[in-house]
Amino acid sequence: MNQTRRNLLRLAGLAMAAGAMPGRALAVPAPRKVSIEEFARSVDPVDGLARNWSAVTARGKSGEVNAMTAGWGGLGNAWKKPVCTVYIGPHYTRKLIDETGRFAVTYFEGACRQELTYLGTHTGAEEKDKIAKAGLHLADLGGHPAIAEGGFACVCRVLLRHELSAKDFVDASIPRDIYGSRGWSVLYCAEIESAWKLS
Repeated sequence: MNQTRRNLLRLAGLAMAAGAMPGRALAVPAPRKVSIEEFARSVDPVDGLARNWSAVTARGKSGEVNAMTAGWGGLGNAWKKPVCTVYIGPHYTRKLIDETGRFAVTYFEGACRQELTYLGTHTGAEEKDKIAKAGLHLADLGGHPAIAEGGFACVCRVLLRHELSAKDFVDASIPRDIYGSRGWSVLYCAEIESAWKLS
């Protein structure tokens, strides 16, 4: 994130502390739409995602926005379409994705670890302003919300939704060691409709 954008986001945070609307889009330099090819060249979906994480953001039918931290996913090509794959556990964001069939994924460039930890350990079902409480802000990507502090983001339309279960795994250690007693993930394979540079 460049220094000018970081300073504007800090000032916006001070404005929110003084009573501005939390979790709303800010008057900072607008995200720039880029080609999917530029996006794919700029995002490291293997090592970068594992180290820096991402945030999945969705807007429900009522207009409510929620976000969660995600470390599992990928980018590729399926059914002659550029796709983004995410694995979403039993989180409030999943409910909003299921309502509209759309979501955005924001990829980070080594920053915001503390903020993403907060985002990933609090639920939007109980904490409606958790994006603002995490110290993060919304960017508007052609009508779809994303996290302004990221480097790149993509807006996605769900093509396939599959709720995982133990019988889906050839490697039996994954359900045993990764899932255990926690709820199963839903795998979403989604077409990348647009890509954006945020900072």
